[in-house]
Formats: sequence, C-alpha cells, structure tokens
Amino acid sequence: DEFKQKDLQEAEIIILVGYPNASTDIKYLELIKRELDRDKPLFFIASSDIDYNKLSKLGDHVPFTVLSEGRNEMEVLPSVNAKEVGNSILRVNGDNSDIEKWNALPPISKTETFIKPNPEANILMNYTFGNSSMNEPLILSRTLGNKRGIFILGYGLQRWKLKGYAGELSKGKDALDLYSQLMDNSVRWLSIDNSFDSFVLKTNKRTYTEGESVEFIAQLYDDSYLPVEEAKIAVQVKSSNNDTKEILLSDLGNGQYYYKLD
Repeated sequence: DEFKQKDLQEAEIIILVGYPNASTDIKYLELIKRELDRDKPLFFIASSDIDYNKLSKLGDHVPFTVLSEGRNEMEVLPSVNAKEVGNSILRVNGDNSDIEKWNALPPISKTETFIKPNPEANILMNYTFGNSSMNEPLILSRTLGNKRGIFILGYGLQRWKLKGYAGELSKGKDALDLYSQLMDNSVRWLSIDNSFDSFVLKTNKRTYTEGESVEFIAQLYDDSYLPVEEAKIAVQVKSSNNDTKEILLSDLGNGQYYYKLD
C-alpha cells in the first residue's frame, strides 16, 4: 500500500489487481482517483476479497454499482456477448470463430457479487454457472469522454493459460494463448488516445490543373488503432455542373485504401 503520488504520476495505466481490500487505506484511493481524474486509463481485475465499497470511492471511474455483495465463491465459464464479437479487446481472428474460442476456456472464480452496469458500459463477456446462463457481466469496458477502463470481475485468470493453453500444448496440440491475447489487447486499447482519427481521407494535392489525375488516399483503424482491412470506402465526387460520380477505393492492405481518378 505504500506508494506516493509521484509513483502514480509516472504511470501510463493504473492497474488494480485484487485492490482495494479491507486493509486498504482510503488515502491511497484518493491518490489513485486524482490520477484517474487526469484521464489515465484504468484496468481492474477482481479477487476474492475486494472491498467494493472502497472501490466506489473512485467515483465515476467505476462504471457499475454493486447491488449485493457476497463472499461465496463460484466457478464460472466465460460467455462472450455476441454483439461484441468485433470488439478489439476480444479480437483473435476478428470473426464469429472468436466466440467459440473464448467460450471454450476453462472456468475461473467469482464471488457472489452482483452489479448493475452504467449505461456507458459495454458488457464484453457474461458468465455461465452450472447449467444456467447468467445475464451477469464478467468483463466490462467503458469509454466516457477521454476516460477508458476495463473491468474483469472474476479471478484466477491464470487458469486460462495453465489449463487452457498449456493444457493443449501438453497434449501436443496447437493452442491459442487467449490469456496473453486478452492482456495484450487490453493494454493496447487502454493506451489509445481517444482523440485519434480512426478514419482519414485525403487527396494527393489541394489544387489541380486541367488534365491532372486526382488520387484519393484513405486510412481506416479500429478503436485500438489497428488497421481495418476489407472495408468498403465509397467517395462521391461532384463536378461544377453538379454531375456526381461514386467511386470505390481499392484495398491496399494494412488499413490503406486508394483510387486514382483521371
């Protein structure tokens, strides 16, 4: 618990793992909140002894309210929200096969604590318990203004690496390290400045003389600033006599698109 404001000022992301708990001094949460108020991103991973009342001292940086808090432990399985299949935090291949990969992971632990997400929160993953599918969040993300946050409400995530990835490797099978993928995706997403331009369209010159070709160049990125390929980018060109023509830019790969207009 012993750290100073200077330590936090030098941090680019605030990561809370199993923190705060019953022994956490409130003054340290005040120091953390001061940095979060400066739009530093927050990555929260729960534990069996999280003190959610103290966590609420971070104010609107926590995008949910606790409805009931219980200490009993459950073994839960991930269940990806189908609406979030294209979300860059969960991206593996970027298609529906990603859902099957995440949902095939071994169980992790969670306390019997139930929450109500705020309207701005995205539910990336719910969980199933026993034979019942619970409409309860396991992983949330949120973007509000320049504030970004990811909240994992379960713990024992190392099982996804040890029982999932390593277990498959030990059988001589090819395996995806989804635990590392989640961590890498999360840190990348949290590191992006919300003011970046995800779509840029420009021409090779500002003005042209008669007979010159006009080149259109576009760049397209997702919310983790990764290039988006195979998108459809159409441009409407209007002449001085109001004739319009729609052109479709060619995909050059790596999020780059191009069209040369004679």
